[in-house]
Amino acid sequence: MTDPTNPTDPTPPTDPEKKKSWFSAGGDKAKITANRVILWVLVGGFGLYLIITGIVGILTKAR
Repeated sequence: MTDPTNPTDPTPPTDPEKKKSWFSAGGDKAKITANRVILWVLVGGFGLYLIITGIVGILTKAR
C-alpha cells in the first residue's frame, strides 16, 4: 500500500478507475487504426486461403 506521508515509498499511486488490460497499454478502449484493419484483412485472407485449399484438397482426394 502506498503511504502518501512517506516520500521514500517506491510504490507509485494507482488510479483504480484506469486498469490495464492485456489488449490495451493504457487501459482505455483500444482504438481502431488503419494498421489494425490492414492486419486483420491479411490474417483473414490467409485463413480463408487455408480453408479453401483444404476443402479443394479434400474434394480432389475423394474423387
